[in-house]
Amino acid sequence: HLDVPLLIEAGLLETTFTNSLRKYTTQRTLSQDKYNLFREANEGYAKLLTLLAELHTNTCSSTKVEDLTPESVESTVRSLIGLFKLDPYRVSAAILSALENDL
Repeated sequence: HLDVPLLIEAGLLETTFTNSLRKYTTQRTLSQDKYNLFREANEGYAKLLTLLAELHTNTCSSTKVEDLTPESVESTVRSLIGLFKLDPYRVSAAILSALENDL
């Protein structure tokens, strides 16, 4: 391996190469691709929205509403995120939207 400063001194590389390399490395390692997750994981989001709607209307098909605790709802949401690979930021946005509609 040849050092970049040595290659610049020898005139084989321009001085802007270091900045370009740093920018490329940063973009490659730190950027995250976002896809249309509503289309790709629509079943997971449908189950999440169904859960939020059931909580809003106090009718829950799978368990009794009285048995629903914040911990059980959190566990269900976490399992939906893991099972369907949902984006946690979009899930939290959906939850906040549902809570806004409750007010």
